[in-house]
Amino acid sequence: MIEVAGDKQADCQVSSQLESVAKLCGVGQRFDSLTTDLAPLSESRDLLRRLCASPGTPLAKCQLLQDTLNSALAAMRSAVGAGEIGADDLVPVLAFVVATSGQPALLCHLKYIEYFLDDSHMLGAEGYSFTSVYTAAMALVSADSSGATGADKTDR
Repeated sequence: MIEVAGDKQADCQVSSQLESVAKLCGVGQRFDSLTTDLAPLSESRDLLRRLCASPGTPLAKCQLLQDTLNSALAAMRSAVGAGEIGADDLVPVLAFVVATSGQPALLCHLKYIEYFLDDSHMLGAEGYSFTSVYTAAMALVSADSSGATGADKTDR
């Protein structure tokens, strides 16, 4: 997790770390304003933290995923105005949210939802939210296992 201190040097380090994380996640230039500081997506991160902190049912956790997705979409829309936002834009931004949320057990919670949530809930908005966040988390796992880091990732 990125820690924020109160001096200019720390602010520069945080900015550099955010830029590295954004590059690792593949956030496009269209949404650069969302990744230059932690504020625009803070509600999305808070919702993920609640998901991991609460002992709720799979359906309650899935609702938090849906709220996370809706919050991220709202931040994306406010950054670029009206218009369609596709998965190509959404998943990298969600990956940035996951990476900066500091929730190492998120995949365990996602597996819990996957295994115990009734399949009928995976067909609608809950399923789309689950799949989007799960894809974002797995993209980070894949980037991490391939040895890519924000500091040394190059175009492959």
